[in-house]
Order: sequence, then structure tokens, then C-alpha cells
Amino acid sequence: MGQSVKKISMNIVAGIITAVICAGLLFLSALIPQEMIQDNCYKSACYFAERETYPNLKKGYFFTRQDNFGDCLMTHISWQIEEEDPVISALKAPYYTEKSQGINYNFINAMEQELAPNTEHARYWNGSMVFLRPLFMWFSITQIRIVLAVIFLLEMVVATALLSKTVRRGENFGYDRVAAICFVLALLLVHAYLAATSVECITTFMIMGAVLIRLLHGLKKNIDYQANSLFVVSGVVTCFVDQLTTETITYTMPMAIMLLVLYKEGKLTSVKEGLKRIFSNGICWFLGYAGMFAAKWLINGIVLGKEIAEGALSYAMVRVGGEVVADAETLGLTMAEQLKGAIWNNLGCLFLFKNQMTGAQVLFGTCIVIIVAALAFYLFRGKEVHQNLFVPLLVLALVPYVRFLMLSNHAFRHYFFTYRTQIITVFVFLLFVAMDIVPGIKRVVKPK
Repeated sequence: MGQSVKKISMNIVAGIITAVICAGLLFLSALIPQEMIQDNCYKSACYFAERETYPNLKKGYFFTRQDNFGDCLMTHISWQIEEEDPVISALKAPYYTEKSQGINYNFINAMEQELAPNTEHARYWNGSMVFLRPLFMWFSITQIRIVLAVIFLLEMVVATALLSKTVRRGENFGYDRVAAICFVLALLLVHAYLAATSVECITTFMIMGAVLIRLLHGLKKNIDYQANSLFVVSGVVTCFVDQLTTETITYTMPMAIMLLVLYKEGKLTSVKEGLKRIFSNGICWFLGYAGMFAAKWLINGIVLGKEIAEGALSYAMVRVGGEVVADAETLGLTMAEQLKGAIWNNLGCLFLFKNQMTGAQVLFGTCIVIIVAALAFYLFRGKEVHQNLFVPLLVLALVPYVRFLMLSNHAFRHYFFTYRTQIITVFVFLLFVAMDIVPGIKRVVKPK
């Protein structure tokens, strides 16, 4: 009992310390004078003014749609922050908007005409300002994207190397190169490289990379490494930086890798043990994430007033189950159609559909993949099917679809970046093929 209380206390302390550090860095970043970032913000405003808000980087392909909207908004907010009142300004995240114009034109007009902000983005922490505002002193948005892409690439190289060749007591552990290859293929199949074209979309992948590196390093030193606090910190930082892009990957991918390593080392001896670890670490991540959101609402209510806090909460409720906004893509949809679309639109981005993507097409493609895999498993499965590993992994693989249904409004409208939460689903599928099907095929092709 005493040990459990100590562990819970440590997790709470880790979450509070992380939240305080994040908030402190946000307020410190607001102290940077506007004049120091004005030139690069203006270069960025010109860049956005010359481009579409959501262009397809490869004509006709849904999965290549770039999110210039989020980056334009965060750049605009970064410029409008007032260093004279850093706390209130950072919490409000002010910017100028005129509804008759797009956000890109609002931004450049605000800079050229020195227009004061007339609205706010207080529903999120907007934590990316912690690194955006300092970077704007030297770089424009296009250069910042390159900087973050390089950091992300280095993280993936380190994480893949640790997964492939992590040594403990002189012996390799983990599923070595097979798991590393599956991880790299999963990144490619969800087009993670395209996340580097948007600051808003790459941040969760960077957090995922950092968590993976810390987790694998901890498991290398001690196979009984307890990751509860790490998942609390991951949840807090994800909420702080992300704006509902691919937030779940900072939990699902590290959790999957942890189960894989434990299974290899003989520490995952039952399905129940795997599910228990998923639940305990999942609760830690969720409480970190939800606690950070609650802290934002609470601080908004105290500092900015009740109306702004209630506005942020009501906006969140719209994202969970509100009606789809009646624009060109979503006019006349029922709630059932929204829920179905939240699944098919995201799932469809895993396929190379061009110009047209219907639910029937996505269903057909998905069924073909599942049927082929099931037949291959039936024909080539070995004596060991690794159920203690893959039953818990299946639970993780379904997390993105629960997320799509819970946030159906958001998932329907922003499928072109939320679909990358399925990296866990793709990884589990590839790992299943590599561990339970490929060995059987090898035995048939090259019998002893």
C-alpha cells in the first residue's frame, strides 16, 4: 500500500513539475520583443499569402494535403504576443481576423497595416510558441520547418538504432532488426515525412521520438523500468504543444515498443499482464493530458474570466459530437454519416486514392488487406502465435478508431493529418506479418 502511494505521488509530482516548466517557458517566450521576430514573421506572412491554406503537395492525392492554416495561425499569434503583459497575452494567444478573408490574408494585412488583435485562441496552450518565437529571431517558417524536420529525423535514427541494437548485459534484446524495420515502414506508410511540412503536425512525432528514446534507454539499463511517470510527462507535454493532430501516438507507439521488449525478455507472460500495463500507463498518459487541459481552463477562468474558459470548453464539446460545419465538403451530413466518414476518411489516407475516395472503396481495400493477411496466417502460421503479445497490441491498434469516433467532428474535417495516428495500427499489422506469417513462408520456401 505504501509503495503504491509513493508511486502515485511521484507521478503527480512529475506531472505538476512538467506543467509548471511548460507554462513558465511559455510565459518566458512571450518576453521576446516583437521587433526581434518581426522580419522573419513578415517573410512568413508573405509565404502564407502566396499559398493555399490546405494545398495538396501531390495533385489529387488526399494524404498529401499540407496544413498551412495551423502554421499561419501560430505564426500570427507569435507576432501578436505582447511582451508588456506576457502571462495574459500568452494565455489569450491573440490574433487579428476578418471573417470575409482567409487567415493568411488577415495575417499579412495585420502586419502591413499594424492592426490590433481582435480575437483569441485561448482554448489550447499553444505551446509551440516556446520554440517558435525564439526561432523566429533567426528563421522564417520555411526554415523552421527544416530545422524541426532534421531534429525529427535524428530522433527516428536514434530510436530505430536503439530498437535494433539495444544491448543489455552484453546481449541484444528486443526483436532487433525486424521490429526496427517494421517501425521505419510504419513511419513511411503513414507518410510521417509529410508531417515535416507543417510545424503543427510534426510536434507530436517529435514528442513520440523523445519518449521512445527515453523508454528504450531506461529498458536497456533496467528491464523492470517503470514508465508511469514518463507517460504522465508525455501526456502533459502533448497537451501543451499539440492541437488535436496526432496526440495519441505519444502513448500508443511507446507502449507498443515497451510490450514488445518485455515480451522478448520473458516479462510479458500473459494477456492479462499486457492489458494491465496498457491500462496503467494509459491512465497515466490520459491524466497527464487531461490534467494539463483542465489546468488551462482553470487558469483561463481565473486570469481571463469565466466567459473565455466556458468558450474553450464549449468548443471542445463541438469537436467531440457537434454537427459538421456546413462547408463545401460536409454540407447536409447526418451524425451517422459523420461517424462513418470519420473512420473512412482517415483509413482511406493509408491507400493511394487519387481524386476520389468513397467509403465503399476504402471498405473494399481494407477487406482485401485483412483477408489476404488472414489467409496467409492460416496457411503459414507456426506453433507459436505470440498471443500474449498481439492481443494487447490489438487493443492499442484500435485506439485511433476510438479517437476518431470520440472526436468525430474533428476527425471528419481534418482527416488529412489525423490519419497518421494509425501508425500504431500499421506497426502492429506489420509486426504480426513479420513474426507470425513470414517465418512460416520461409519454412515453406526453404524447408530444412
